[in-house]
Amino acid sequence: MRKTHPVSLSRLIDQRHGLLDQGRRIARLNAALSRLLPAGLAGHCRVANLRDGILVLAADSPAWASRLRFHADKLLKSLNKECDLGAGRVRTIVVPAAALPTRRPIPRKPISSHTARLIEQCADGIGDPALQAALRRLARRSRV
Repeated sequence: MRKTHPVSLSRLIDQRHGLLDQGRRIARLNAALSRLLPAGLAGHCRVANLRDGILVLAADSPAWASRLRFHADKLLKSLNKECDLGAGRVRTIVVPAAALPTRRPIPRKPISSHTARLIEQCADGIGDPALQAALRRLARRSRV
């Protein structure tokens, strides 16, 4: 087992291969991966990590992971060439879609009828049609 020592957050971010660099690199790899995979498969797979010469690909189910494994060698060659990975192996893992972080929609809060009237009055005095239309849409969010 490898011993780890506490590292300051600023050091992690500032290091040559710190968190920020690693995140950017994985984002570039994900973009390349989605271009290289067939359309149906690309929506179910992503790059999870790149460490110690091992490219870790995550699929959202065992079925998709199995399909991904068929493409692993070709992907490794293409990604090594396109993104200068230096990876020698691919490891495929399953991360169920429910375990992936999801974006929750921000609930829209209604505005008071008084505020809606003020926004409507403001829209009446605006000369830009696009801004005027946006203000009128906003005013329609009032409580009735």
